Amino acid sequence: MAGQAEGSRLTVTNFHDLLMQLLEDKGQAPAVPEGQAARGHFFREELPDLAFGLVSTLAEEEKYDALVVDEGQDFREEWFLILQEMLRDGEGGEYYIFADPCQAIFNTGTDALASFEVSRHRLTQNLRNSELINDWLGSLVEGGELRCTSRGGFPVGFFPWQRAEPGSGKRVTPPRLPTRLSFSRSSLSRAWRPILFF
Repeated sequence: MAGQAEGSRLTVTNFHDLLMQLLEDKGQAPAVPEGQAARGHFFREELPDLAFGLVSTLAEEEKYDALVVDEGQDFREEWFLILQEMLRDGEGGEYYIFADPCQAIFNTGTDALASFEVSRHRLTQNLRNSELINDWLGSLVEGGELRCTSRGGFPVGFFPWQRAEPGSGKRVTPPRLPTRLSFSRSSLSRAWRPILFF
């Protein structure tokens, strides 16, 4: 979905690409470092710091009328501040953040969301998974009964990880997965199933 619709002022991108594009447009594109730790620090700290210095000087016509953030539970507080600076008329612009603290994957905490007006909505439909996955997951989650819009599906397969004994120096062993995939309709249901890892 990343990109800009031709003839439109609509931009669809991720947070870091947006910052990189803004800096590049102003001739200030930084080099992304090599190495996982250095890259992580760059995207968490350095890039947002560089971008904040730039967005705070943007002219009103370079700013956005509205911003929509998805997966807001994974945003850091300073990232929200950067985006707020990118709104035309300061805090008068439209700013929507969609977040689910139960889906946080970067352990950023959700304290940053507390400063925003909140409208809570309970989701009642699962639009993402098949009926069989929905039913299986619903049995694991308290109050996790969702109506599923997708009927049927392949049976759920469970492949547990083998944990190493503490102090043994061994690594966790990944599960052995089915290797045979067939594209005929009759054998596909036997050979391939959605896989969940725990």
